[in-house]
Order: sequence, then structure tokens, then C-alpha cells
Amino acid sequence: MINPQWCNENDETDIVTIHFDKPLKVGVHTSNIKFCGNETTEMFGFFKDRYRNERGEKVNYKLENGGERWILSAASESKMTRTFVTFLLVLGICQARFPFEIVDGDQVDWKYLLPSTVLPIEYKLHITPDFVKSTFEGEVNITLIAFITNDILTLNLKDLTIYDIKFVDLNTTRTLESLYLPDEEHEIMNITVTPMFEMDHYYSLQIRYAGIFNENMRGFYKSRVMEGNNVTFNSSGYVLTTHFEPTGARLAFPCWDEPVFKAKFTISVTHNKTLQALSNTEVLKKEEKDGMITTSFKQTPLMSTYLVAFVVGNYQFKEDKVGNFTYRVWTKASAINQTDYVLKMGRKFLELLNSYTNISYQTYMPDKIDQLSINDFRPDAMENWGLVIYRENYFLYDEVLSSTRLKIDILMIIAHEFSHQWFGNLVSPAWWDYIWLNEGFGTYFQYFMSHKVVPELRLDHMFVVETMQQTAMDIDAFPVVHPMNHDVITPNDIRDLFDIIAYQKAASVIRMMSHAMTEEVFHKGLKYYLTSRALRNANSYELFLSLQKALDESEIKWKQSVQVIMHNWVEYSGYPTLIVKRVKEGYELTQEHFVIVFLNIDIYPTKWWLPITYVEESNPNFSNTTPIDWLSPDDESHIVPSKEKTGWFIFNTQQAECMKYRNLQRYVAYLMRTLTKDVGYEPKANDSDLVKMLRIKAMKWACEAGVKNCTSYAEKTYQQWLKNPEMKLDVNLKTEILCAGVRYANQSIWTRTLEYIIASTLDDDNRKDLQEALACSNSSEILKKYLNSTLDPNYSIDFKTAAINVVSRHRTGPEIVFHFMVKEYQHIQKINNFKAVVEDVAIAIGGAITTEQQHVN
Repeated sequence: MINPQWCNENDETDIVTIHFDKPLKVGVHTSNIKFCGNETTEMFGFFKDRYRNERGEKVNYKLENGGERWILSAASESKMTRTFVTFLLVLGICQARFPFEIVDGDQVDWKYLLPSTVLPIEYKLHITPDFVKSTFEGEVNITLIAFITNDILTLNLKDLTIYDIKFVDLNTTRTLESLYLPDEEHEIMNITVTPMFEMDHYYSLQIRYAGIFNENMRGFYKSRVMEGNNVTFNSSGYVLTTHFEPTGARLAFPCWDEPVFKAKFTISVTHNKTLQALSNTEVLKKEEKDGMITTSFKQTPLMSTYLVAFVVGNYQFKEDKVGNFTYRVWTKASAINQTDYVLKMGRKFLELLNSYTNISYQTYMPDKIDQLSINDFRPDAMENWGLVIYRENYFLYDEVLSSTRLKIDILMIIAHEFSHQWFGNLVSPAWWDYIWLNEGFGTYFQYFMSHKVVPELRLDHMFVVETMQQTAMDIDAFPVVHPMNHDVITPNDIRDLFDIIAYQKAASVIRMMSHAMTEEVFHKGLKYYLTSRALRNANSYELFLSLQKALDESEIKWKQSVQVIMHNWVEYSGYPTLIVKRVKEGYELTQEHFVIVFLNIDIYPTKWWLPITYVEESNPNFSNTTPIDWLSPDDESHIVPSKEKTGWFIFNTQQAECMKYRNLQRYVAYLMRTLTKDVGYEPKANDSDLVKMLRIKAMKWACEAGVKNCTSYAEKTYQQWLKNPEMKLDVNLKTEILCAGVRYANQSIWTRTLEYIIASTLDDDNRKDLQEALACSNSSEILKKYLNSTLDPNYSIDFKTAAINVVSRHRTGPEIVFHFMVKEYQHIQKINNFKAVVEDVAIAIGGAITTEQQHVN
């Protein structure tokens, strides 16, 4: 993440600077990105300047870490704002298109990392929130052990006010004198004690403090409880929640906020007696005093701080008891009947994962698992141990009103978060460099565990299309993308690691390992991994050791160790193209680093160990993905012997490996022509969920391509809807029907469609689905009108939603939205969370760039 830091360097001339924390590897961009509004002739906007040295000579000014400083003149406030919007957009687009690797400066700022001299064993945390003042008071009592004789202790905190600190040596009961010094930049507090810590002594550290609810949906914060489109402005209209991953715990209590510092937590919350409090573990007791309730919870197992969670609100619940264990779901009162699906699937996944891992969840969390919805929640969901939190629109499911796509999304998100109860919670990453050990496995299992629960959806096949081809391979084709194992230090850099590489690429590499060693051996290796690292931390090396153990016990033999073969896959970015030629001896194989073609950059190619699988016409066995051979990084070429001289052949069976290969595009075109004929356009009573999903895709692709029977059906249905907007459209096809109708509609018809959608009584999520269709127009003028309508108070259209719809639905959408935002910067800056909105739209624009001309523009 590039974070411009603004500081007024000279009040008299009003010069402002932007600099970067680290120099960036942006050679790929330099010909296309210009940090300028206008050049220095008018002295406004971004322009590169030089400082004069003591002899009056102009010289480039360099930061200590090798960064470069850019100067911004503040001659015109409106021009500055416009330029800032442009600047944010350009940086965001580039970062979205290229999750670029930060080039280390000469020095790493190790102050962001905590020393391992005095470490926590147990936290006793008490929180008292105040809904009205949006503040909270806290007290944390931490049991510590000293590993060396030392007089300084360092822990994390951010945006907290310290009232009192007390140290006691538990070996001697002596109280230590202490002096604390917060370091806001590094989000730490240093505490000096007298006398010194003695090695192997245990200590009690008690801290009283206060904080404010975070406004960025991090740490401890207040979320709205929406009933329809309204929120009640009292405690029943809000819920207090936490989101600590990756570095948010320090916003709620002083702690060792790194995943390696696992400890046990005993949590209590004092709150209004009309509300409920939830946390990771089951309630131990409730005590009432002065109209307030203190809810105390049982102690947790050893866990990382980012997994701690507590929630306070007026929610209802449903539960399913199995013996002494409880599955429970929580949400607002009006939506409690939309939680049955989540409750049912949560139980199925937990039982399935208990069996798959051979480690019972109840071994460490014997009482319950709660699932809860939050309206204002940044990620789709969060896997807090024992208290899984979901964004509300990925939690509530209505059998009649909700789409099949939403049903499948909810299914996979539950699978993802429940898999984290083992891969992430039980075994946590040693450091954030290895976050893919959490998110890669979460993404892998969200497809393959869901496939075990609902096999008719064939999500194991969908993985290849949605995760590997459309996502991971798209973004990993750029040479400046960071690898799976990637060094990070600062909180901002850590947050930026939660990206396509950690999720989709890592999941694709995990699938490749499974295919190359067989599912049976891979499964056995994962059980070794979880057992050996339970309640501990791991890195990629320790995963590979466990897989190696399982491989050594099998009949499957790799050409090199798991560690050697997987090294380039996790330590370098990118993936190979496998080039196959039929030659006299069989097949000649070569590989090259695949890079997106329109980038004009010198490539330093990586090569990989490639497991070779293939199928020939004479023996069309697609089920065997065990390698028959390997292509080494050192091989210029490699011959796979074969006696077949004619007939078809397919390498990379089931696309088991993360590589591209040159195949028969006409075959894909044939599938597209036949797809609409197979599934039709009219829903049938006995349609499976898979057929419903196929029909959505078929209609979208066929109508966009101008297939006559598709456009005719959509236009006819659209005209019927225009005459009767109360007409019930199929819940799965409504967006695509309106999209196809709007595509060629004139401005008058488009405006009628807009007004009908705005006037509808649908809930907010359904209205947003229909608004997506408004972005399907082929007219750039209509799309500009659509964007303008977001600035009109008479229309309740969310700008970010509309902008992203235009970007994704129209081939020139990225340019239309970019130029609209630059032109209308004065209005856009008034939008709530303006900078975050610009960043999200920029990411969407970057993700939609598909041509060289768009890249240059």
C-alpha cells in the first residue's frame, strides 16, 4: 500500500510534500504515470522539483532510505483537490493492477517488531464500553515470564490513554517501579522497570486505560443495526464489535500483538443489562450491579491476539445442541428467520472438518461455536476462534428472495471461516510473511469442503475457473507482484498482504501439491502438520516437512524434496507457460515465465519444478494427476517419450498445475455456443443450483455476445417489466434481464428504468443488484448520467457501487469512471469516507484493465 504522508514544510510558501515510506520498484510504470496536474509553469498540482544546495545548484533531494520526494504547490485549493483525486486514482489503479513488491531500503525499521525478552502467558481483560460517549475503559492484567535479565519491556498499543501501570514480581511479591513511554509511530509502548526483570521470574503487569471506538471498522468499534433502511440512534440501534486481524488488538488493549505470542485470555465485559455480550468462549457467569451486567467468559486456549473477539448488542439467536456442545447463530431481531441456512451449514462443516483433520474442535473449544452478523464489517467474515463474525449480506439467506449465487457464496464463506478454526487458529503463522498458510488453505477448503457437502454444485471444478484462471493467473502475470512468502514489517504492509496472492494463488499452489502427491498422501501430510504444530505457529518450511513425511511413507516419489520443488513457487512471483511440441521421440517440453504481453519491461525469468501429467486419445484417463515426469528449472527442454504420432493430447491433466498452456480455443467457443441451448432461459421447477448458476452465466455471456435468441428473450421480458414494474422477475436472472434490456435502451427508457428501481420497495441489497443493470448501457453518455445521478440527492444511489458497476460492465468503463472522478472531484470529496471510496474504485479500475491502450491511458 502506498501511503502518501502529508506535512506542511513551509507555512510561508505553503509547500506540501508527499513521500513514500520505502522506495518502490515502479520501473514498469514510469513511462505511463506522471505525477503532475500541470507542469511547473502554473505552479500547481504535482510536479517534480529539486532543492538548491548551499551553492545554489539544483539537486535531487533523497530521503534517508533512498526514497524520492515530490513537491506539491498549494496555489489553488480546488486544483489541489482535483490533483489529489487524480493522484489517489493513479496510485490505486497501479497498485490494483500490480500488487507491487516493496524494495527494501538500506535499513529495516525493526522497532515495529517486539523483542522476545519478556513474554505473555495469560491475559485477564475487562472492558466497559459507553455507547453514548463512544468510548470504553479497560483493565488488563497480564501474566509474564522473563527470558533474560533486562529492565525494558515492549508491547503494542495504539490510540489508547494509559491511566496506571503496576508491576509485581510473582516470585517475590515485590512491586516494581515503572516508567512508560509510548511510541506512536511504531504503535508500541516501552516500559522501564526498577529493579530489573530477573530471568525465569513470573510477573504481573496491570494496566488501566481508556480508548475510543474506532471509525475505520478496526479494533473495537460501533456498527449500525439496520432495520430496513433505518437505524435507531440509541444502544439498540448499534452493536459493538471487534475486528483485530491483523494488528487491531492493540487498538482495544495493550498486548503483544504478533501472531507468535500466543497466550490464554479470560475476558469480561460490563454492559447495559438490556444487551448481551459474546466472546470466544462460553459465558462463565453474569453479575448485576447498579443496573449494569458484567458478563464473564471461560478461559480460552492458547491463541494469538488477532483471534480475540467480543461483541455487545441487542441480538436474537437460534441454536442447535449436540450433547453438551452448542451451535448458535446471532443477528438482529427482524432477520432471525433468515439464519437457518447458516446454522445448518455451520454444523455440517464443523463435523466434516473434525473428521477430516482427525482433531476435534471440541478438544480446544468444548462448549460452543457462535456465528454472528454485523452490518458494518470490512471483510466478508472473520474466523475468531469460537465467535465467527460475518458481514450481514453474507449471512442472511431467504429461500424465496435470495439468489442462488448468494446461497453458494454463503456456503463457501462458512467453509472458509470454519477451516480457519484449524488452519490459522489452532496453527497460526509464525509471522505475517506466511499469511498464505491461513488464507490459502481457507480458499482451498471453501471450494473442496463445500464440494464434499454439496457435490452436485461441482465446486471442485469451479475452483479452476474462478480462483485459478480468472483471479490468480490474471494478477500473477505481472512481473512486479510479490511472492507468497513475502517479508513485511509495518502494519500497513501487513494489511496489504491480504490479497489475491495470499488467497487465490496460494490456494492454487496448494491444489497443485495435492494433485502431485495424491489427495490421500496430501491429506495425511496435513494431519501431521496440524498435530505437530497444534497451539503453536508455523512457516512454509514446517508445512513442507509434514508433507515430506507423508510422501516418504507412500509409494509416490518426487524427483526432489518437497522443500526443493516448492521453493520457487513460494519464494518467487509468477507462474510458467508450458510449451508442448510433438516430436519424433514423443513430446518436447519447455517452459517460460508467463508475463502479460503489453508490458514493455525486461524480464528476469523464473523457472519452476513442473509436475508433468498428460492424457492421449488412446488412453483418455483424466482421473490420474500423479506426475509421470518432472520438468526441472535447469532443463532447457525435456522429452517425454510417446509412441503416439497422431490423435489429440492434453497436458496438465485437470489443470492440476498453476501454468498456462496453449490449447484449442475453438473447443471453448463450441462449448459457449451449446451452453444456452442446454440450459435454456426459462427456470424450471426441478432445476438444480448448478443449472441455475449455469443459466445466469449463459445468459450474461450470450446476451453480451449478441446471440439473437438471448437478446430477444431479454428484450421481451424487459418490455413486460417496463409496463408492469411490480412483475416478479426470476431472482437469479433479474439483473441479467434488465442488463440486456438496458444495453440498447435510449435515454428516456433508461431513465424510466432508473426511476422504477429507485421507487421499488426492495431491501437495500436487492436494490443494489438491480442498479447493477443500469451500468449495462452501451452509451457512454448514459453511463455518465448514471454516475451523475449518484451526486443527486433525489436518487439514493451509492457512488462507489455505481462506479464499480460501470467499470465492470462496460469495455470503456475504466476510462469513463476515471475521467468522471477527476472532473467531479469537488462533489466526490464530500462523500463519506472519501479517500476509502477513491481507493476502492481505483482498485476496481486497475482490475478491469485488459488492453494495452487502457494501460497506457
